[in-house]
Amino acid sequence: MYSQTRLAVDSPSIKLIYKNLNQLKRSTDAESLSGFGSKGSINVEPALSGYFCQKLPGLDEYSCTQGQGYYGWANPAWKPTMEKHEEGREAQTTVASLRPCAKSPEIWIRAAAILALTVLMVAIAWFSFLSQSNNDFTEYYCAGQIVRSGLGDRLYNLATQFECESKLGPVHVFYYHSAFESLIFLPFTYLSYRRAYLLWMLLSVIVLVAVARLIERRLHASDAITEYTRVPADLGLLFALFLTFAPVTTCLLLGQDSILMLLIYSVVFVLLDDNRHFLAGCVLACGLYKFQAVIPFVFILALRRRWTTVGGFLLGAISLLFVSVLVAGTGSLRGYPGFLLYGLRENIGGFNPRATPNIRGLLTVLGGEKIGNVPLTVLIVLASVLVLWWAGRSWRDDQFRLSFAAALTATVLASFHMYNYELTLLLLPITIVASELKRSQMLRKEKALTAALIVLFISPLHRLFLLRDAYGLMCLPIMTVFLVTLSNVRLPRYHLT
Repeated sequence: MYSQTRLAVDSPSIKLIYKNLNQLKRSTDAESLSGFGSKGSINVEPALSGYFCQKLPGLDEYSCTQGQGYYGWANPAWKPTMEKHEEGREAQTTVASLRPCAKSPEIWIRAAAILALTVLMVAIAWFSFLSQSNNDFTEYYCAGQIVRSGLGDRLYNLATQFECESKLGPVHVFYYHSAFESLIFLPFTYLSYRRAYLLWMLLSVIVLVAVARLIERRLHASDAITEYTRVPADLGLLFALFLTFAPVTTCLLLGQDSILMLLIYSVVFVLLDDNRHFLAGCVLACGLYKFQAVIPFVFILALRRRWTTVGGFLLGAISLLFVSVLVAGTGSLRGYPGFLLYGLRENIGGFNPRATPNIRGLLTVLGGEKIGNVPLTVLIVLASVLVLWWAGRSWRDDQFRLSFAAALTATVLASFHMYNYELTLLLLPITIVASELKRSQMLRKEKALTAALIVLFISPLHRLFLLRDAYGLMCLPIMTVFLVTLSNVRLPRYHLT
């Protein structure tokens, strides 16, 4: 357990460490930077671990947490000073963060506000579901019903899906995902359609909380929010930002599964960051239920010759292929590709390329009707491959986090089939880029990134582009994020981890 105490600001130990921290921030030599923690911490050996202190807002006091310190020294020259000062009990003090520590009433107020926002969003989605005659969740619910009924071999039969969905309301969408994903929704079929949707929506919100927590613990993304807003941010504010992101809101309203893809990529990022490459590849294979959002990323990994990760991915893919055969039979090996091609050729479901926020959508909006389908397709493929090659060519292992963000953004841009709600995946690269630039004191200097984020996070703009049948223009701010990320990958910079 951690214990809390307070030390006056005139404590000599705090003054000493705070002085050293300021010296460290002004330092530019690699030796000093090598130990500077991501939250402004001075790293000390376990023998000198003690209190992690935060200045209280509006007070000349620090709130300190007693716990385990970190290995390593920010600067070897400090070691004698620290050891000499350790003779006093107060010497076991180090500044772990410059972020203000919220008072208890403020914490409860923030928690209540986040809870109220969450309830409001869930209520809006629920009442919207009750008022509309159809919902995308229908395709998943019916896929689960078909498999549960023992008709898995007819999962990719258009008539079977139509018959099932027509019992729930007007048919407007069909199940085009891999068969193994239907197992996720099979338990939901034991509930009524309405209750199943409500449960799926609540689980999606819980998954979003888990993703926000995972990202915050890894990147301290709330520091970037504080840098932009000048308001002390925490996990709750990060989650609120995620929840109110227009694609996430659309995902909840429609009962889509894009938040699940965000979770998969977040876990992959953490595993790769921990050098657990094979396991990361296995987890990445779980995203093959939407293969267009995974294959481009694997292509970049192959360009970088990340064979361990690619090997894990192939093992996971083969395993899930086996599961899909068990679910839908061996006939699905031919039936699924044929079903996809038939839907693409006949445009079943009314897919509109102008509504895709990627390279395909942008080129279609700018001139697709003038140059013809074949030249347009060739141009889309060439541009997509170029973006993926650029991301792979620019990858630097010493800038892994920014490189990962660039690769994932390139995957979004090159994904051939993408709707508004699938931009939920953008939250991960955006958070990575903002966090890394904050740590290198470059965040507010990137004006182009700031402009792109403003466009992406203003919800009415998404609605406006959709109504104008020009959502493909949303590719422009995404491309800006991609270019800014690549430009920072190439900058020589010390790792502040």
